[in-house]
Formats: sequence, structure tokens, C-alpha cells
Amino acid sequence: MELGAQLAYEVAFVPQGQAWTSETAGSDTPLRFVTNYGIVGVFCAPPEVRPAPRTFQNHTIVDGMNSAGLVFNVLAYPDSGGPQPERLSKASGLNVIDLGAWALGQFSTVNEVRAALEAVTLKLEPLDGMGSQPPFHYSLYDREGDAIVIEFHEGKLTIYDNPVGVMTNGPQFSWHLININNYAHLDNRDRSAGRLGQLDLRQPDAGISMAGIPSDTTSVGRFVKAAYFATFAEKVRDPDVAVRTLSHIMNNFDRVRGLSVTDPETGDAFGETLGLENSEISTEYTTWTQLSDTARCHYHVRAYEALNFTRFDLKAFDSASRILSAPLASLPDLGGGGIGLLQGVY
Repeated sequence: MELGAQLAYEVAFVPQGQAWTSETAGSDTPLRFVTNYGIVGVFCAPPEVRPAPRTFQNHTIVDGMNSAGLVFNVLAYPDSGGPQPERLSKASGLNVIDLGAWALGQFSTVNEVRAALEAVTLKLEPLDGMGSQPPFHYSLYDREGDAIVIEFHEGKLTIYDNPVGVMTNGPQFSWHLININNYAHLDNRDRSAGRLGQLDLRQPDAGISMAGIPSDTTSVGRFVKAAYFATFAEKVRDPDVAVRTLSHIMNNFDRVRGLSVTDPETGDAFGETLGLENSEISTEYTTWTQLSDTARCHYHVRAYEALNFTRFDLKAFDSASRILSAPLASLPDLGGGGIGLLQGVY
């Protein structure tokens, strides 16, 4: 998650059997459902509901995984907003801000989510306290490797199959798929020798195969880089080794504070400042990183302030009957197991 500030995120576990209500304008009755799966993930509530009233209903799932290995992500997309129907064409209306709870709470696969979306009207509603429509698009993955992207563009909804299996912030997902054709030459084989004119060339080190990967940290560059790593990184059978490999991959997407700043003379400053000496210069950085082990239902999360990941095992929460939560900022610096860190607060 790249932002200009560390928001008041919470890591939470939600057991099955939780009632949920999603309300949309133009619907005679709200959409009600009950969660069939346990969920663990990163949640966020708008500032006006903190610290009270604290209910699960007013917390939005930003990123999470359910006990069937279905994963949901929210990613920034500022061009989502646009006109919405005054009256719904279907009986049930789903507020897009509840999409994560609806999908993770009820379904085990991407195909189930896609089929269920045919029966509801997914709608952009103004965010509480902001007045604007949610500036996001959404990705889902399952343990079979299927993936989709759910995206509003200027108010119009499209659901895409995701053949690349990676996703970043805007622009449109369809644009990302067109742009990546410019990188058809990418390959992981080092070609370290060549000849130009009468000069024989030899590269003195390994790694020249990655010379064509974008070096910037924009969402466009990250999409190409993520596709390269997903395609060529070593595939292993040992799940612990696979998670460690993924953690090494994600280190390549870690934005450090100060490496990319807003120029106050040419752009609007945003986010956290760099300190008293640079009080007018703000920086966007990776506020937290997560890894999902869909086969074992292990959810790993690391805040920018932490050195290592903390692991939450969904199966270890089987006996929990209430919602458990803890501030993301409270997770230990050295990571480890997350059992016992979450407390019942709802």
C-alpha cells in the first residue's frame, strides 16, 4: 500500500456468521448477507467513527483473505467516478465500499464472485465524510490461480479476467494490458556478450536480462516489474520457501520515505513531511506490505515501521466466535506469529 501517510489501519479477524448490510441509493431495501467464511485482513474506518462507535459494519476491508483462500485487494484509481443509475435495474444493490466483505464473506473462488455479481447491481456511492465516490479499483485471486479485476471507469463498471496475475494502481487495467506489449522482449536469460562494429562486448556481471525493466516506482512501472517477477521468479514446492521467495520479491516494490517527493513549486504537496528542515516537502511511501499464502491460509503483514512480517494463521482462529482486532501500528517490529496479538473489541 503506497500512501503519503500511515492511516489508522487495523488488522482484524472476522469469524463466519457475521451479519452485514450494504445500502445504496435507488434500492428499496438494503442488501443483507451473512459471512460464510472467516476473514483476516487490513481494515480501515473513516475518521468520524473512531474511536466510537466501533462496529464492524463501519470498517472497510482494504486487503484480506478468507478461509477458502480467496484474496481481495483495493488499489487506487482516481478515474473511477461517474454517473450512477438513480434506480437500480436489479432488486439488490451492493455499495462498492462493501465489496470486500461481500466477496470474502460469501465465496471461495473468483468464478463464484463473478457469477454472483450478475445478480446484484454494484454501485459507486459517495464515501462517508468525503462526499466523493471511491477512487479505487479492485482485484481478486483464489488458490487455483484465477484472478479478476473489478473496475469502474468514469462510472461504468467492467469486470476483467486477469491473465497476468498482477495488479497495481491506475490507469485502467485495459491500458496496463496494452502497455505491457511494449515489453515483449523481456526474458530472464542473461545475454552478456555481443559485438558492435569491430568491438567485442562482454558484460562483467550477472543480471543484464533485467536491464529493460522500468526502474521507476510508478504504478505503470510496478505493473511491468510485477509481471516479470511473477513469470520468472523461482517456483518451489515447499510453502515456507515460497513465502520467503515472495517476501524477497516484494522488497523490490518497497518505496522508502524521501526517495520520491512532491515538489512544492510544481505540484500539490501531500502526505507526511520529511521533518522540520524540509517541512514543505512531502513523500509517498509503502505504508504496509502483505503476503497471502492461499494454500495454508496464512496472511503476513508488515508495516513500514517494522523490520519483519507478522503471520496470521486463519486456521488458528477456528475457535474464535467474535471479531478480533489490533492497530496495524502495534504489530511487533520483529514480526512472528500473530496469535494473541488481536483482541476482541466488537
